[in-house]
Amino acid sequence: MLMERVGLFPGITNNGGTYTVSIKNVTISDSYMCSTASYVSVFAGFAYKTSTKATFENCYIYDMVTVKGKTCVGGFIGGGVCDTISFRNCASFANITVTDSKYGSFIGGFNAGETSGAGNRKVTYNNCIGNIVYTNYAQYPTYTASYCAVDGTVDSNSKTKTYPTVVSLDDMKGEAAKTNMPALSWNVWSTTENYPVLDLNKEDFVYSFEDWT
Repeated sequence: MLMERVGLFPGITNNGGTYTVSIKNVTISDSYMCSTASYVSVFAGFAYKTSTKATFENCYIYDMVTVKGKTCVGGFIGGGVCDTISFRNCASFANITVTDSKYGSFIGGFNAGETSGAGNRKVTYNNCIGNIVYTNYAQYPTYTASYCAVDGTVDSNSKTKTYPTVVSLDDMKGEAAKTNMPALSWNVWSTTENYPVLDLNKEDFVYSFEDWT
């Protein structure tokens, strides 16, 4: 199918305002996103507007999910030009396939960091897991307690050169995941016979009405 910007949301934007676009507590399984064009992902094909700030929190993509496209293909976002993208307590085990370039378990193509025209756009990952590189395209990321199964995540920040810690897929499975990924916040993750999953019943995920804004 020749369609650009494919995903649960073809695009996300703040519509010219000053709001943050937030996607929280979403799990995706048994899904197939496919296009012969570009900007394909599970959640958002494209992140619009340079003033948009996007956050993903407590979101999980199972390994029964397949995402295919030409270029800019990712688990959470295909590509974009927004100001900031932040991930907290998120994982992507999606099967990503591209026929050209720019792909990743989290983001396909997102021009950010110390590159011409990128400005101060940034990407942050906190307590996250990816099955392949987070992205193979230039970014300006900050990684905190985050892991992936394949070496080669691209970092355009020449000053700090930060990367996710590489742990094999086999070492992410079972009870041994706690030993092999000790920096994860295990107060929100739980081990299984397969990969760790988010446990929404744990204390960190219990919200009161006073927390709502």
